[in-house]
Amino acid sequence: MVEVALSQDLRASPEKVWELIGGFNAVPDFHPAIKASAFEEGGMVRCLTLLDGARLWERLLHFDAETRSYSYSIERFEGLKLPFRNYRSTLSLKGGPKPGTSTLHWSGAAEVAPGSSEADVEAFMRGIYEGGFKALVKRFGSP
Repeated sequence: MVEVALSQDLRASPEKVWELIGGFNAVPDFHPAIKASAFEEGGMVRCLTLLDGARLWERLLHFDAETRSYSYSIERFEGLKLPFRNYRSTLSLKGGPKPGTSTLHWSGAAEVAPGSSEADVEAFMRGIYEGGFKALVKRFGSP
């Protein structure tokens, strides 16, 4: 099992950041690799379309607007090769190190897929999280 946990401080209140990222279907609003997201199964599954047309289906496992966090898993995918399987992830947003700032935590865990390595899995997961962080820093700034 490979685990990756990253955090990013943002120069905006948790309320303001959550307004952008807090919806389970909001990933295209802040992540540059995601072209579109559509709900399925009454909002329990989101189908993400990547810029290259590949698609991922992610299931919402837990959502808590009060604590500003949600967890999800990847159920299936098409049009891309993932270096992992049994992926689970959590986004959580807290107050940051200074007043008016926030800290976004994004973590995940997955098993290495056949033909891949732990380094492949870690690099892929870091790339996902860092891509989102970079776009959010561009939008809100970093303290």
